[in-house]
Amino acid sequence: MDVQPRGIVAYFRAGDLEAILRSRTIWLCASCYACTVRCPAGIKVTDLIYALKRMALERRIQARSLPIYALSEEFVRVVGRHGRNHELELLVRYLLRKGPLRLLAMAPLGLRLIRAGRWQWFPKRVKDRKGLRRIMARAAQMEDDFVRESAAPAGTVGYGVVAERAPVAVAGGGS
Repeated sequence: MDVQPRGIVAYFRAGDLEAILRSRTIWLCASCYACTVRCPAGIKVTDLIYALKRMALERRIQARSLPIYALSEEFVRVVGRHGRNHELELLVRYLLRKGPLRLLAMAPLGLRLIRAGRWQWFPKRVKDRKGLRRIMARAAQMEDDFVRESAAPAGTVGYGVVAERAPVAVAGGGS
């Protein structure tokens, strides 16, 4: 993370959302809630990060260069094809996308996993893949609709943090 949770709160209070939205931090957050649990001020940092992530998406600020973005896209593709994850295909697709030489570097580990029976050569598929594709298409449409909206729907996790506290925090300055 290039900005630690304390820094996110500081930037937020200072009204410098652009610095946070362009940081790697919001895309690397593991959503473990450790920062929220440990925060002595009781700030829901994880909810704030979720809200900032949504704001970045709304503003079309995305960290496409980060490995997690590529991995996420490939994961959705693999699950869309089979109805569940197939680790071997996911890794191969991801490594081919990020650099074929990485695939060669991982080959010895892959062979050991295959020999040990830890990887399956062929994916197991759900029965109703057409139904799954309809569900995924509907979810993609809902996501597109969400990003196009000017404000998040009521009750969306974390959005209330930004909507309710941003004006107060910015107006109050830093302390």
